[in-house]
Amino acid sequence: MRGAPPSVGPRRVDAVILPDEPNRRASFTDYPTLKGRNVIVVQTKAQRMGMYLMGQALFSARLALARGAKSVRSILLCTAPDSVLLPLLKDFPEVEVWVYDEKSGTCRRAVAA
Repeated sequence: MRGAPPSVGPRRVDAVILPDEPNRRASFTDYPTLKGRNVIVVQTKAQRMGMYLMGQALFSARLALARGAKSVRSILLCTAPDSVLLPLLKDFPEVEVWVYDEKSGTCRRAVAA
């Protein structure tokens, strides 16, 4: 976080999408605040979803809300879901799990049975 005290570590996301803004690549200086914006945060790993990636997706959304975002979707993008962990996200509808299939180059949303 910019301007944070030394006791606060960096917060990294793989992408921040502002769906109501022009479709382009932007930098932090273009949008220095999330206040009042609809936000999509994306966390990715080129592996099966795990607790680490789940935590990143969940807390990225919470941090964006804490920074004043009007609404937040959090996308967890991985190469395979985990049948034990996936149902645990039911209580967090802002977190969506998407699975990338390298063979076909497509993604599908994973939902718990």
